[in-house]
Amino acid sequence: MRFAIDIIFIDRNNRVVRIISGLKPWRFSPVVFGANKVLEVQDGQAAAKKIKAGDNLSIKLYEE
Repeated sequence: MRFAIDIIFIDRNNRVVRIISGLKPWRFSPVVFGANKVLEVQDGQAAAKKIKAGDNLSIKLYEE
């Protein structure tokens, strides 16, 4: 990865467990217990969309 990202850790019930904002290139995130999914988004998007720990996310799959 060559740019910073936000990492959103999500549990089995699609609840946000933790957010790490601005993870720099070539760095590893810590292990987040309780999370079984990870969503990687552009740096700053978690804050821009006002996503915070405890929020429930709706995940939809798109088919083309």
